[in-house]
Amino acid sequence: MLRRVRRQRDTEIVFRRFLPWVLADMGLYAGVLIGLLAAAIIFSNPLIGLSALVPLLMAGRVLLRYHTEAVIVRGALLVMRYGTLAMDEYSVPLWGAAPTYQYGLVARLLNYGTIQVICEGRLLRMRQVASFRTLRTLIASRQATLMTPDTRLLVVSR
Repeated sequence: MLRRVRRQRDTEIVFRRFLPWVLADMGLYAGVLIGLLAAAIIFSNPLIGLSALVPLLMAGRVLLRYHTEAVIVRGALLVMRYGTLAMDEYSVPLWGAAPTYQYGLVARLLNYGTIQVICEGRLLRMRQVASFRTLRTLIASRQATLMTPDTRLLVVSR
């Protein structure tokens, strides 16, 4: 039993948001926070200082989302995980998935992009996913493996 769990965990590959964009968001909120605190000190207004809680909460939200939101390739499934405090996980079988990939020039150079999958009539989208070329290659190779007649029968019958 333990070997099966360990083997399943080893086949799970997690792709998170592109870290430089997370750090840029954190820097933006830190700048606004410092500006509001400086304004509160200069104008001696505690209400402005209290409003500094908003960028602090937004920065915390960015950090929580970085740790909870992910695109996961788990065996024969593509899992999209969303959420800040509570998580929603959507699993799409790779043999039926037709993901679309979007990225611009800068994203292509920095190796991040957006993946979209339709699951049960619902559009699932994850933006700014890091290691994007690796994700595309992994999905394509797993789909190619699953599309052989013998393997597809084994996966569907479970």
